[in-house]
This record gives sequence, C-alpha cells and structure tokens, in this order.
Amino acid sequence: MSFAVALVILLVAPAWVMAQTPDWESLMSAAQRAEEGGRLGDAEQLYAAAIAKTQGFDEKDRRIEQSLTALGDLHGAQGRYADAARFYDRALTALEKALPAGDPGLVPGLNRLGTMWRLQGRAPEAEPLHRRALAIAEKTLGADDPAVAASMANLAEIYMARARFAEAEPLFRGARSIYEKALGAGHPEVAKSLASLGTLYKEQGRFREAEPLYLQSIGIVEGALGASDAQMALPVASLAALYAAQGRYREAEPLFTRALAIQEKTRGPQHPAVSTTLNELGELYRAQARWAEAEPLYRRSLAIRACQAGHVRIGGQHVKASRDVHPGEVITALTGRIQRTVKVLAILEQRVGAPRVSQFLEDLTPPEEYIRAREEARQVPVQHPKGFGRPTKKHRRQMEAFLQRRLKSTD
Repeated sequence: MSFAVALVILLVAPAWVMAQTPDWESLMSAAQRAEEGGRLGDAEQLYAAAIAKTQGFDEKDRRIEQSLTALGDLHGAQGRYADAARFYDRALTALEKALPAGDPGLVPGLNRLGTMWRLQGRAPEAEPLHRRALAIAEKTLGADDPAVAASMANLAEIYMARARFAEAEPLFRGARSIYEKALGAGHPEVAKSLASLGTLYKEQGRFREAEPLYLQSIGIVEGALGASDAQMALPVASLAALYAAQGRYREAEPLFTRALAIQEKTRGPQHPAVSTTLNELGELYRAQARWAEAEPLYRRSLAIRACQAGHVRIGGQHVKASRDVHPGEVITALTGRIQRTVKVLAILEQRVGAPRVSQFLEDLTPPEEYIRAREEARQVPVQHPKGFGRPTKKHRRQMEAFLQRRLKSTD
C-alpha cells in the first residue's frame, strides 16, 4: 500500500469507514511497519504525523519524546545526522519536562544527542551531555550497569575525537569490563568496545596492540550476529585502515571491499559510512599509484558528502547522490569556493575533454560569484608558517569562523 493511500485511510476516512480517527498509537505502529518494510519515506511522514498528533498532549506526556526520538532514529540510521540531532534535541527537551533532573530515563536521550553532535564534528558541545549522562547513570543505576558502560564509551569517543587519548583509554577499558560482566564476553557491545579501543591505539600508532583487538571484535560479531551483519563493517573497515597505515595494502584491500559491500547493503549507498570507506579505499589505490581506480571512488565519496551536507540542489531541492539527472534541469552546487549553477543540456555516456563540456552543460553561474571567489582566495584567514607545528586553539577558532562565514554565505 502506498503512503498516499495509507494516509487517506488513516487521516481522512469518514466515520462510516473507520470507527474513529487514527490515534497516536496507530500512527506510530504504521510508521514502524513502514520502516521495517524499507519504506523509509512513508515512515518519515507517518512519524511526522504522530508528532503532530502530540500537539494537544500534556507537556509531560512521554509520547511526545517517543515520537520525536523515533523520527530521530530514522534519520540517524540513514546518516542524516543534522536532521537526527534536531529531533533528538526536541526529544531531550520533552524528556526533561517529563522527568526529574537526575532521573536515569534521561541517560539515553543525552547520549543520543551527544552522539549525533559528535558525528557532525561538534565534540566540544557533545562532551557535557555525555558527562551528565555518565554522572546520572553512575549515581542512580550503579557502577556495573550497561547504561554506565554506554555513557563511558560515548565520553571516550569524545576524548578520542579531541586527541585526549590518555583520558579516553580508561573509559574504553571500563566500558568493555562492564559489558563483559553484565552481558557476557561474546556480546556485540563487547565487540564495539574492542573495536573502539583498537582505533584509539591505531590513532596513537600503537599498531601491534590494535590488531588483535580488531580481530577479536570481528570474531565476536561473526559469532553473535553473522558475517554480513551491519555491525561487522566497523571492525572490518578499521582493520583495513590499520593495515593500510602500515603499508600492508594486499591485506587491506579485500577488507575495505568487504566493509563497503556490507555498508551498501545494510545502510544504503548514500550513507556517510559508505563515503568514508570509499575515500579510504581510494587512498589505498592512490598510495599504489592506481590512479584510474582511485578517482571514481573519490568522486563518489565527494558526491555523497556534498549531498549529505546540502550543498547540491536540483530545481532548488536538496538531492541524494543517487538521484538521476535529466536534460533541462538546473543544478546548483558548492564546488570549492564557488557556488556554481549549471543547466544540463545532454547526458554524458563517458568522460570527455574540457573543450567539449559546454556541449553538455550551460554555465549559469553569475559572473560576480567568480569574482567573489577570486577575492576570497586572496584573503588567507590564518597565517601559519611551515614548520610551526599544529595550529593552536586560536588558529583553529579563526579557521572555523572563516569556514562558517563561507557556509552561511552560500545558504
């Protein structure tokens, strides 16, 4: 049944067709069925209808948070982290109205929002959320509860993202220990902890310590969930990256290929994780001077990232990287410093030289856009002479402010 038909039945059917109008539970159930059936567009609209249904509820009604969280989960699973964070933020606000300040029911909501912020590169903002989650969990649930382990692992991810490795390691180890005691040594959560600890070691160049952790993680996932489960992609891709960092290219390549196949099948071809693996496999080929194999992977990775970031529009609408292009359509895309606008004249069947591009694309970019980009290129935001080491915090703030101004100017 299409969403249009289902929505008509649910929302506008007269009394003689339905005994009553659809309630919140009916909308949520329909959304969950659509999600389980892979009809994600239908699920999104049904969850949105359920959220709208809560507008008349008491502000302490837990159904407000539940419907917001469900839609956030749907977006997060698709790699739409900004959309997920928006709904998780609203869900946490609703949860804080419904529960006392130190209630353990707040812990999952705090961790969900913090994770989405971290995945968007907002680790400094995410850190206090995970700290708060950990404090509540330890105080109310006890030191050996899995919720404590989850909060420890999330906080450790923040520390690792901020290169605070010495602070991250005991948290990853603590989370692993709790999971092993509470859930058993063969549980998938233990595998995740092992993979995270392996990545921590890899980031520090401790390759010999990282490899057995990844291998152990792979073994646990394979035994608990199967060789093709979505969770298998993380340790497999991580082990591939470890081998690539050591120059063990022949061992790395089949692992990257395996991880990519799992990600595309379980998460979809447009997920950010797919983009990351494509880029890493491209780097592997580049390191071996296999330029022709690396280029299409880089291009596809960039396309996924650009579309996920909302930098590509067709007819004024944001699109996915898999969206087909047709003659006559107008595409707007941020390419480097330039917001380019082109009209599709014909579809390319194969690559052509630069002189022939005008036969397929008409450049509609305003001339002032090129002038602005040239002027901006002359304005170096931060002077950082070669040999002066890593940028300072001040330099990073200046660079981030510069990039934020650039992004806002193209919205």
